[in-house]
Amino acid sequence: MLGSYGGGMLSIVFGISQIVYLSFMGPADIDAVQASLFKRAALFALLMLPLTLLLIAALCAGVGFTGALWLGNVLWMKGLITACYAALLFILFLIIVALC
Repeated sequence: MLGSYGGGMLSIVFGISQIVYLSFMGPADIDAVQASLFKRAALFALLMLPLTLLLIAALCAGVGFTGALWLGNVLWMKGLITACYAALLFILFLIIVALC
């Protein structure tokens, strides 16, 4: 759960710094980004960083809650979370089959 909190806070900090960075970009900076593949890749990584950290935070929370339920003593919660994960995997399978 601590990893989830840390990932969420890092996502917020990087998102705010991204807004500040993009607000200072001028036309010359945009032309420089369009000219260089390395700068384009670096800008793409900067734009994707908050979303990636938010995804990591969500995964940490999911692992934490699942671990808490599986190590608990409530049998019907274990069955419910197992059924939910099975349904999720089945839906993901159907999406992959539909896209292929």
